[in-house]
Amino acid sequence: MHKNLELSIELDGDHFVVGIMEPESGEYSAVDNNFSPDSHPEFDADIGAEIYSWLSLWFDEMGVKE
Repeated sequence: MHKNLELSIELDGDHFVVGIMEPESGEYSAVDNNFSPDSHPEFDADIGAEIYSWLSLWFDEMGVKE
């Protein structure tokens, strides 16, 4: 199975939004954070959780149980 996610990034001063769209379904979500070059655990957790949610859906489609 091969899947794609499209990212869009909007920058505004020290703030940014990463848009995540799954082209097949058209579903969209966004991760909204302030820029922090040295440490960014909130962003890491947010983006990781978002990608993992897509992985969970796709594995469910394949019949793989968590």
